[in-house]
Amino acid sequence: MAESFAAEQAGGSMLTYYPIRVTYSGLPANGNSTVLIFEAPQDEGRWSLGDNTQTLGGLSFASTAGGALVLDTVNITAKQMVITAADSDVNMQVDIYVLTPLRLVNGTVNLPPGTSVTFSSAVDSQTVSGSSNWSLNL
Repeated sequence: MAESFAAEQAGGSMLTYYPIRVTYSGLPANGNSTVLIFEAPQDEGRWSLGDNTQTLGGLSFASTAGGALVLDTVNITAKQMVITAADSDVNMQVDIYVLTPLRLVNGTVNLPPGTSVTFSSAVDSQTVSGSSNWSLNL
């Protein structure tokens, strides 16, 4: 997994980019998965592709079951990740960054029946399914 790195924001505050791996298991064809990110007490945390400075970030998708990864929809905004599979029983991992001033991030998932998602950071991991809340130490 990639390492975290800091970036100065307007006004001089520091936020850190933390790498997170989101592993999907059993996403059915036309199965719509929604992963939301939020924080308490502040709401600064957001999905990020990394920084556009000399420190490289990025986003990657990979099949964990081998073969081609065929997706119908991928929509990632600051707070939401929506993925729809074109094939049945999609197993994949998404490597993405979370930009936050905190060492803890929270969110919710809404997944089709039989689908689970595992969130992993350098220090924590949690698996959820259905309509659930998740929390991850960074």
